[in-house]
Amino acid sequence: MPPILRCLLASLVAFLALTAQGASETRAAFLVGNGAYEHASDLRNPSADVALIGETLEALDFTVERYEDLTRAEIGKALTAFLDAHAEADVT
Repeated sequence: MPPILRCLLASLVAFLALTAQGASETRAAFLVGNGAYEHASDLRNPSADVALIGETLEALDFTVERYEDLTRAEIGKALTAFLDAHAEADVT
């Protein structure tokens, strides 16, 4: 993972840990790792990045929905379903 991404991930984890409000808070995360592109070179790390970020968020009591290689339309549908399913979440 590139150093800048590690730094951003560490910052996110620290921020979330410091702002946690307790066990009664509901948290949900929507993650998409797109690495296979039709008109560009494939990327190597999106799957691993999404897995690592997802594991980190799950350790912080997030419900995590992970997706890989979705089209724009598929992202829109999945995100709409996610937001509907987690409308009452305290953190999304």
